[in-house]
Amino acid sequence: MFGNVFLATQLIREAYLNRELRKLFHERAFIQRVVVPVVKDLTSLTQQPDPLQNSGYRFVELKPDDLQTGKWNFSVRSRYFKALRKIKKGMRGFALVKDTTVVGDIWCVAPSDQKNPIDHPDLRMLGIACKKGDAYAMDIFIDPAYREYKLGAPTLLSLQLMLKQEGWHRLYAYYYDDNIPSKWMHWMLKFTELPKLQVSRFFFFTKTHKNAKKNDQI
Repeated sequence: MFGNVFLATQLIREAYLNRELRKLFHERAFIQRVVVPVVKDLTSLTQQPDPLQNSGYRFVELKPDDLQTGKWNFSVRSRYFKALRKIKKGMRGFALVKDTTVVGDIWCVAPSDQKNPIDHPDLRMLGIACKKGDAYAMDIFIDPAYREYKLGAPTLLSLQLMLKQEGWHRLYAYYYDDNIPSKWMHWMLKFTELPKLQVSRFFFFTKTHKNAKKNDQI
């Protein structure tokens, strides 16, 4: 409980400093917002150069020990606290790093053993039943100070290429239909749209109107 309050306080502080309070609350509380689940066939990816080649950025996995020892500095402090929580919940995180500073990150459910089909509250919200070899990506974030450099697509593509190399077959994700930058990014990377849903959210709880089922939101 204390962790949730602390994180919420940090998010509000950052949103206030960036003049994004309205955006923050729109992301945390809304009614019947249209959600677009998508899937990418990773086996269709062709061999290609590093998407971040010669950009000055690196794509690295966030390891618990590295977070504890302070190997990476997070340009947005709340992302550090989110990283600690998500890793504790068993998710894998990957960072967009400039020198030793994390300026962006993306998260996925893709355990290294690949023994059983994955599960996550978002997947139940979306009505997606994963098979063995399916992974799920979520919560891509780029520091607002770096968004003009269009780093979102190379970050997501880097994750796809890494998961393919590990042997994953498909990658699920979703975006909100009114989030135009996210929509274009998934279109550009040739994700396939699945049937749209309407979802309502109030902070840590969501409701899918298709099946009226509540799920905790991680």
